[in-house]
Amino acid sequence: MEHHIDVEKGILPGSSGLNRVHQKILHNINEEIHHLPSLLPKACIFRVHHGLRHVNADAYTPMLVSIGPYHHGNPKLHAMEEHKLRYLHSLLERNNGNSAEHYLLFMQKLEDRARGFYAEPLVRDNFVKMMLLDACFIIEFLRKFQSEKLRHTDDPIFKSLWMQFQILRDMMLLENQLPFFVLSGLFDMTQIPNSHTALLELSMIPIKETLPAPLSLNSHLRVALGHKSVSESKHFLDLLHNVCRPSRRPTSSNESCSQIPCLTELHEAGVSFQVVKSSLLSCFDISFAQGHLKIPNFTVDDSTETLFRNIIAYEQHSSDVKPMCFTDYTYFMDKLINAKKDVTTLRLSGIMENWLGDDEEVACIFNKMGDGRIIDTETYYYSDLCEKLNKHYETSWNQAMAKLRRIDSQVMDHHIDIEEEILPGSSGLGRAYPKIVKGINAKIHGPYRYHLGNPKLQTMEEHKLRYLRSILQRNSEKSMERYIQVMEKLEDRARGFYAEPINLEREKFVEMMLLDACFIIEFLRKFNSKEQEDRDDPFIKSFWMDNQIFCDMMLLEN
Repeated sequence: MEHHIDVEKGILPGSSGLNRVHQKILHNINEEIHHLPSLLPKACIFRVHHGLRHVNADAYTPMLVSIGPYHHGNPKLHAMEEHKLRYLHSLLERNNGNSAEHYLLFMQKLEDRARGFYAEPLVRDNFVKMMLLDACFIIEFLRKFQSEKLRHTDDPIFKSLWMQFQILRDMMLLENQLPFFVLSGLFDMTQIPNSHTALLELSMIPIKETLPAPLSLNSHLRVALGHKSVSESKHFLDLLHNVCRPSRRPTSSNESCSQIPCLTELHEAGVSFQVVKSSLLSCFDISFAQGHLKIPNFTVDDSTETLFRNIIAYEQHSSDVKPMCFTDYTYFMDKLINAKKDVTTLRLSGIMENWLGDDEEVACIFNKMGDGRIIDTETYYYSDLCEKLNKHYETSWNQAMAKLRRIDSQVMDHHIDIEEEILPGSSGLGRAYPKIVKGINAKIHGPYRYHLGNPKLQTMEEHKLRYLRSILQRNSEKSMERYIQVMEKLEDRARGFYAEPINLEREKFVEMMLLDACFIIEFLRKFNSKEQEDRDDPFIKSFWMDNQIFCDMMLLEN
């Protein structure tokens, strides 16, 4: 017979028949169940799980000051405890009517609610004292940061920019948060006479100082805060998430979190990159249209990785924080950035300011930020954008252009020592290559005007005729007279594009233009076609042949 534990009574029905060993086990189980801590459904301040922490533990660890219970008592942070007492003292001096006891009693009323914000059960000793000192320190530090009049001349914190930066950085760590309602209550109790500074204004200081994107109290920010008041934000990271929400919702897509080409591959496929600077947009508002990928500008500095990792950790631990903007943003940027040259592209496009100085380091930051991170494929913010980018890249024409650009880049990467006679003062586009350049790889410098009649290239002339016939048949043309007439009208202008006199009779030159133009157009059409007849073309079926044709098409003399 199957037995079930009765949690309320702490016994097994009919347990009198159990031996002492089994009864002891049962007793222990019931004791453990009885002492289970209550679940904290409203918890929003978490310890970062190992899957994220192990990649860069320092990014989640306070360097100078502990806020809240998780790092309280850390001997490495003990020096700041004296500053907390000094800041409480300065607050009491400024508010003569209230004593420390008055504030402690207020904190006691908030204790139970505050404990519910932490995902781990906390010992009762000194929790209220800790809340008071930490809340006073945050409020006083931010007030002093904003107003030099409130600073003491001997305050070591405001004699050191490094200390100020580290405190702001520590205030944005997930494990170093204090419930916002605690700060709000204490702020209201300690208002400075004749001061019009709101808690919102103070609360934005650590966000603006650490966020890797321009952010000010602009129209977008006001709209975002209008949806959720400061008092309803859970803590600084939650406030950051609220004010940085995207300004628009993406359209739905069947694509989930697609893989996308990196920046270099997109550039080869004809995508241009444009910086977006607008107070109406959030840093997440990336768009793609008509071959232009538009990305709001952002900065990468010493605080970027730490801030991103902690806001991502907050999103990863919270079931109700949607959309996971920062998680999705860094995932998308990770896909765009494959290597140092991708970061260089962002920097040269004006999209990114690299204050670290090393593009390789920035690439590593974004590539490693994804370790341990989970993407919600159902709510991935950039699904629609990924679909658009992939469709653009997968278009055969754009792949062809990507090939051409890669080949062109390979050719241009060779060192060229220019020493060859060319026409003085010529403005022509087509020129003979210097002899020393041809010495690099004589085989790749082939066909057309400057190479017309080369016996090594004669076999391709038959294919030019086949392609011309194909065009005529497809357009139900019985003769090529119309095409020849068009070419004749273009002859004089075309000759002017070449830097050397063209020693060809008119009919030979026109014939050459017609055959070569038809070949290029028909080849690219077939390459772009999905029709089986076109895909069966020997040039299209052969990777080597189509690649070689693309290579020849990108030669200056061709």
